[in-house]
Amino acid sequence: MRVNLTTWIKYTSPEELRLVLVDLKRADLGLFHGIEHVDALCFEAKDMRKPFALLRAEMYRRGDLLLEHGVTHIRRLPFKLPRIVVVIDEMSIVKRETELIEMTQQFASQGRALGVHTIIAMQRPDADLLNSALKANLRVRISGRQADAINAKVAGVIGAEEIDAAARGRMKIKIDEVKEFQAFFLDEGACKEILSPYKALIHDPEPDIEVAPQSIFGLLEKEEQR
Repeated sequence: MRVNLTTWIKYTSPEELRLVLVDLKRADLGLFHGIEHVDALCFEAKDMRKPFALLRAEMYRRGDLLLEHGVTHIRRLPFKLPRIVVVIDEMSIVKRETELIEMTQQFASQGRALGVHTIIAMQRPDADLLNSALKANLRVRISGRQADAINAKVAGVIGAEEIDAAARGRMKIKIDEVKEFQAFFLDEGACKEILSPYKALIHDPEPDIEVAPQSIFGLLEKEEQR
């Protein structure tokens, strides 16, 4: 996750990419606090409700735009809208939060044509979550080594239990078929160094939610006024 987010931030402008980050373990995504691309950084379930509700409203507005212009994807609009990526680290912590789970399912099922993409991370596959409608809408699945075939099946990556336990960073990805690959590692120091040019002014060290001054939820209106 650290590698993916850092790469996107380095090679994509804030006008092209907006991030809504949820770090329920307070483990890794705090590194992205203050980054220009980040519209929300949440550390507790209660802080997810406002940005998720705003994002759902943004999806409705984007859907209206597609209807108005007679197109089926935001890339066919006569103007550009930023891609929005929602990352939820340790989804199992909020599995009893029905409203948040429903909104996450909506992002995953309806978001792609609207430029909204959902990434869910879990330390261990959770059958209660992944055997639901949510799993059906997670088209790309990546897994490290699983303890057994049952866990690999729950994760949706058959054969993940066969990954060599001694091979650090080996993972399997399923898109149309399952393939094994070597994941990259980016240590914390190197990550901070890469991200430092993209930091906006930070007023407090670690807020429950940080909303950037230029958020995704104001960009649409600007485009509509053009």
